[in-house]
Amino acid sequence: MTYDLDFQDPTLPEVRIRIGGKERKLAFDYKAIVTAEKVAGVNLLNDTFDASFTSLGGLLYAALLHDDPMITLDEVGSWVNFKSAPVIYQAVLSAWLGSMPAAKDETPGEAMAATETSAAASPKSSPTRGRRRDTTSE
Repeated sequence: MTYDLDFQDPTLPEVRIRIGGKERKLAFDYKAIVTAEKVAGVNLLNDTFDASFTSLGGLLYAALLHDDPMITLDEVGSWVNFKSAPVIYQAVLSAWLGSMPAAKDETPGEAMAATETSAAASPKSSPTRGRRRDTTSE
């Protein structure tokens, strides 16, 4: 069995959000994933992620670190409120899904679009729901 890790870096999709007075890029690289798990208290490999204000702020903070390493959790937390939460959730979800490699028979856009469609249908959807990848073939 061969595990193919030769693909373009999927952790840096072009997901941007205008927040805190400027446009910012969201990305889930390894550092962001580890930080998100620590700060937001979520396991990003678990299918039972339910967004809360605490987890949403932590996920946004972690996803912004690649673009702005000097940003603080307090600063990001001040941007999360009832009005901004749905937009932040969609941006974080898009960045997370964009960091996932596509299955062999899909292009990255097809995989992401299919998952976003199912996620949009259910607001409590997990960022990883519907993203199982078959690694047994080859």
